[in-house]
Amino acid sequence: MPTYKLTYFDFHGRGELARLIFAIAGVPYEDERIKQEQWPELKSKMPNGQMPVLEVDGKMYSQSLAIARYLANEFNLMGNTNLENLRIDEVCGTIQDLIGCYVKCVIRNKEKDETLFAEFREKDIPQYLKIFESFLNENENGVFVGNKVRSLCIYTLVCYSCTVLNSINLIRIQFSFYYPRP
Repeated sequence: MPTYKLTYFDFHGRGELARLIFAIAGVPYEDERIKQEQWPELKSKMPNGQMPVLEVDGKMYSQSLAIARYLANEFNLMGNTNLENLRIDEVCGTIQDLIGCYVKCVIRNKEKDETLFAEFREKDIPQYLKIFESFLNENENGVFVGNKVRSLCIYTLVCYSCTVLNSINLIRIQFSFYYPRP
């Protein structure tokens, strides 16, 4: 089995999905957590100057969704067919669209304009919940893809969506029921 090392900041963010996949798969890895003040020194050493970074047997790779897809493939968390994988990618892409709404509302909202928060709560979240519900309704098994609950799309949905909703105090979810935090 290869050796894995994941490097990311010491918070959820884009590295959390890979951490969650490792935990669900029960695969050991080194979880290197970087403090904000360390980042300027490390940035030039990272592929594309970005994190998260996954090292597989010492070779470094970047891009959070590429890392998650690789890990999901390695640990049998993807679909059984190319069409199932297409649906997984479709669900993950829809989640990324929701994250884009979140970024507009929270991260780029320097003035803390309450109308953007209200739009996110009252328009965007219900809109995306309907989309996710339609994905579930299209599959007679009641899961996003095939008959496997353990697919990348559900982990992406749980990880990113719960992080988003936690951060704007719509819900409070702790990830400790999935895996222990250091």
